Amino acid sequence: MVNMVVDIIVPVYNVSKYLNKCIESLLAQTYKYIKIILVDDGSTDGSEKICDNYARIDDRINVIHKENGGLVSAWTMGIKNSKSEWVVFVDGDDWVEYKHIELLVKEQIESSADIVVTRMKQIDKGNEKFIEFCVPEGRYIGEKLKTELHPVMINAGGFERRGVPFSRCSKLIRKSIIIRNLKYSYEKATYEEDFNIIAPCLMDAKAISMLKVEGAAYCYRKVESSMLHGYDRNMSNSIYHIYPILLKACKSKNMGGFVRQIQFEYVSAVVRLFLNETKNSEGYINMSRIIKKYLTDRLFQQSLEIVDARMYPVKFRIILYFLKHYDSFMSKIIIKLICLICLLYTSPSPRDVEES
Repeated sequence: MVNMVVDIIVPVYNVSKYLNKCIESLLAQTYKYIKIILVDDGSTDGSEKICDNYARIDDRINVIHKENGGLVSAWTMGIKNSKSEWVVFVDGDDWVEYKHIELLVKEQIESSADIVVTRMKQIDKGNEKFIEFCVPEGRYIGEKLKTELHPVMINAGGFERRGVPFSRCSKLIRKSIIIRNLKYSYEKATYEEDFNIIAPCLMDAKAISMLKVEGAAYCYRKVESSMLHGYDRNMSNSIYHIYPILLKACKSKNMGGFVRQIQFEYVSAVVRLFLNETKNSEGYINMSRIIKKYLTDRLFQQSLEIVDARMYPVKFRIILYFLKHYDSFMSKIIIKLICLICLLYTSPSPRDVEES
């Protein structure tokens, strides 16, 4: 096997409870040509000390301490300090199987893929399950990439059902593709952060390999305090900025075939936003503002028109019906009905686990 160096970028923020397991899983990799970049994003729980301790015992580890700026700023800092052409992302509260890097590298060498994607294993209160691909495993290159993967890559015909998972993690990525697309990344995002950068990278990839093999899994820890369960005050702002950026990327790359898929994801994100607002103490008042904001947004209106509501869960179909038939004279009743429906559906759906 060619001894190409892989940089493993680990954003770290207040994950002292899990960080040792994460770093130990990287040091135990069967593939030894790795550099580990730990980006401490202003931790205050001792995570920063754990990073420094590991750097003292293994010279493959480099630690960067920075002021807290959020996940996007942390992994971007890691990219900018990376010296290798190939990168892997691992979040500080997750870990990887011991052959993770070796098998990703082996597949890249054999396929010449720009991005190699492997499965995620979700761990929830001791229970493990694989998040399976919704496309066949294999190598998507040339015409096969365009005809079989591109049409379903961002949306595979269903609510949050994607041809390629959007996570930064569980992938070996050619760094030059990420560097080229950093201009599309919205640094203040707290929701869809990975989608924001991975979608443009997927559009640029000339070859993508979907790898399903024992020993290569990325182990995602479902943490109860994560964004999936708590209230994200910045979610509306994230969505409002990210989707116009992604459509701009489609235009600049002449990838018009992805526009409809991104519009479908846009509507899905706004539906999720309504669920998020049920956890807001201002509930009804803020929901009213948000609905009016998006119903006066031309891009959202266009997206809402093209969405096939049959692809959504039943409760979400009702929300979409109300949005499509919104009447200012009935606005208070409609908003209350949407709030009620959202309250009846507050458990998280199986996102591509990647947006942790």
